[in-house]
Amino acid sequence: MREQLDRSTGEATFGVALQRALPDSIDAQILRRRLTARLFGAEIPPAQVGRFELRDRIGYGGMGVVYRAWDPQLRREVAVKLVDAGDGGDELRERAAAEARGLAQLVHPNVVSVFESGHLGRHVWIAMELVQGTTMQDWLGGTPRPDDEAILANWTAIGRGLLAAHLVGLVHRDVKPSNVLIGDDGWPRLIDFGLVHRGAVPTGAGEAPIARAAETTGATSEPRRDDTTHFVGTYRYAAPEQRRCERVDARADQYALCMCIWESLCGALPPDVPADRRLDRRLRAVLQRGLADVPDERFASMAELLDAIQSVSSGR
Repeated sequence: MREQLDRSTGEATFGVALQRALPDSIDAQILRRRLTARLFGAEIPPAQVGRFELRDRIGYGGMGVVYRAWDPQLRREVAVKLVDAGDGGDELRERAAAEARGLAQLVHPNVVSVFESGHLGRHVWIAMELVQGTTMQDWLGGTPRPDDEAILANWTAIGRGLLAAHLVGLVHRDVKPSNVLIGDDGWPRLIDFGLVHRGAVPTGAGEAPIARAAETTGATSEPRRDDTTHFVGTYRYAAPEQRRCERVDARADQYALCMCIWESLCGALPPDVPADRRLDRRLRAVLQRGLADVPDERFASMAELLDAIQSVSSGR
C-alpha cells in the first residue's frame, strides 16, 4: 500500500514538474504523452486539432509544421499542417482558411489532396493526404542519378498539377524540388501550398471563365499587406516580378517550373550547362522562353508550356 502511494505521488509530482518544464505547445503535448506512457504505462489524451489525433512531427518549414496524425472517424493516417497566422489576426486566419478551402476543391493526382481545415488559436490547420516517399530534391540527389527522361516526366507531371491549380484561380508561388513529394508508388505530388493565393476571377460569356482568368489573363495573386516590402517564396526559383515584391500571376509558377527543370537536368542554374551535361537545343529554347524576365514574353499559359515540352519530348 505504501509503495502504491509513493508511486502515485511520484507520478503526480513528475507530472507537475513536466508540465512546468515544457511549454504549452503541440510538440510539448506529444512529448508529455510519450514520456508518461513510457515511464508509467499510463495514457493521456492525445494532442488534437479538430478530430485529428497528432502522433509526431514529420516536417517543418517557413510556412508551418507538419504532423503525422490519425483520423479516428475514417480510420486512416493523414498529415496535418499548422500554419502560424502570426500577428495578422482574424483577417489573415480567415484568408488562410479560405485558401485551404480552395485547395480542398482541387482534386488532381499530382497535387496532394486536402481533406479539411480549421482554426486553432493563432494557427490555421490543414488536414491532407499523407504521402509516404521522398522529396524530388532527395530523389534527384540519389545514386545513380535519375535519367533525363524520368526527370522531365516528373516535372511535366508537376506542371499538370500546377495547371489544375491555375484553372481554379490558384497560384502556388513556391515551386521547388523540396516542395514535390515522389511517393513510394512513383507518383510525384506538389505539396506545401503555404504561399498560395487565389486570384480574382472575372466572369464573362462563353466557356470556362475560370480558365480564362487563371490561364489567359493570369490567376492573379493579390499581395499581402507586407508584400510590398517583404519577399515571400524561395529566391532561387522566384520570378523577377516576385523578387521585386510585385503582384504575380500564373506565369510566376511557369518561371519557377522552368527554373527547376533546367537545374534538375543540368545540375546548374541557367544559362549554365556544365560540360558533362546535355540540354536539347529545342528544350533549351522552350525553357528560355518560360524564363523570360518579362511575364508577357513567357508562354500565355502553363498549358502552352507543357504542350511545347511535349512537342520536344515526342520529336515533333
